[in-house]
Formats: sequence, structure tokens, C-alpha cells
Amino acid sequence: MKIPKTAKVSIPFPSVWGIDASIAGRSIIRGILTIDSIVDNKVVGTVNFRGIPIPINGYWDESAK
Repeated sequence: MKIPKTAKVSIPFPSVWGIDASIAGRSIIRGILTIDSIVDNKVVGTVNFRGIPIPINGYWDESAK
């Protein structure tokens, strides 16, 4: 059994990601996720739908499935 290799990577902060979701091939929501920081697995940023930024605070757990 092979053990997967891991490598540390870094992303620039803030990091901006587009969000696009669809149901039955029809786009239903579009937005922007901005990650301001990840420190000690705590994620801080905003998600923006329709021009209203919503703050997000959470934890990143790499072992969660």
C-alpha cells in the first residue's frame, strides 16, 4: 500500500474564488469567496452574493471527509 505524499503549499491572501452552482444544468447562484487568512486551521473571509459580503469564520480540517 502506497502512502500518499503531502506537500505544504501557500496561497496569496486575500485569495478570491468564484462560486457557481447549478441544478439540472441551470445556473442558480453565483458569488465570490474571499479567503483573508488561514491561521492554525482557522479560516477567515467573506462570501459575497448579490453585492452583500457575508463574513465567514470556520475551521479547516484536512482529515474530515
